[in-house]
Amino acid sequence: MELYISACSKAADVAATKTATSGLTTESQQCGDGEHKTQFSGVGAAQLLDLPLGVKLPVIPGSNSLYYTTKLNEKLFRPSYGFNLTDPYCRLLENQYKSLHDPHLRAYHKRKDILRRLKKGGYITSNNKVVCTLRELNKYRQYLTSLKLDFERNYIREQLEYFSKAFSTFMQEALWMEQQNCE
Repeated sequence: MELYISACSKAADVAATKTATSGLTTESQQCGDGEHKTQFSGVGAAQLLDLPLGVKLPVIPGSNSLYYTTKLNEKLFRPSYGFNLTDPYCRLLENQYKSLHDPHLRAYHKRKDILRRLKKGGYITSNNKVVCTLRELNKYRQYLTSLKLDFERNYIREQLEYFSKAFSTFMQEALWMEQQNCE
């Protein structure tokens, strides 16, 4: 495990230095005659909460944002309501193993030395949330959106079944009452 953590911490350090140096070189990069316009004008950290679930979060130039998904040892993907055919190629559900989301490793990750190493390496936040990239967060938000739509679709289907059943019993009772009045 220490080999895994040390290898991942090296990759995290490289990524951190890459993002730190990329902020310095963005001003000198120009292509063509004019300046580049940002794709999302007026989108800041405060406006990100107003974006709907189906929209991908944009990269804000010059920001040093930290993204996280769930708590440590909390499952990232949950089973859907029923059999779902909307994602036949499993693009939303990643089948890659992530040890920080494994609930069976809770006792191991609760150890103070491991917890301290994970926080020092930047794998979890100070309140034990698993750190992720913007791409992973956007994919997770897309997955949550599909779960929400699936739940709403099934809720509407159940409501329609309930009301159609209630209406049919009401019509049967009304027909029975009408037959009783005719006799």
